[in-house]
Amino acid sequence: MIATQGRDILKFTMGQATLSSLLKEDINVAEELGTKDVIEQVDTRLGTLEQDVGSLDSKVDARFERVHEEIGGLRSEMNSTTRWLVGIIFASWLTMMASMASIWLKLGN
Repeated sequence: MIATQGRDILKFTMGQATLSSLLKEDINVAEELGTKDVIEQVDTRLGTLEQDVGSLDSKVDARFERVHEEIGGLRSEMNSTTRWLVGIIFASWLTMMASMASIWLKLGN
């Protein structure tokens, strides 16, 4: 239904002779394009696509490498911070135990 309406509009705006010539030109172009031409176009487009994917792959690899380096830096920073924190907690615990031991000794006497 839509196709017939489209044809009617084309007939109205372009005229029957012009429409027929356009259809004949399309058929001639389709006949000129052989299988070899189509395969060459597909090959060219796939080559372009492979290049795009390759460049995207290298960009993604570079970004992952940069993130890996940042995580490594954070790990070393966290290791040093954690060591200081564990040392402070141990020193506080040891001080508290020594204080409580002295209190217990005074209460025992």
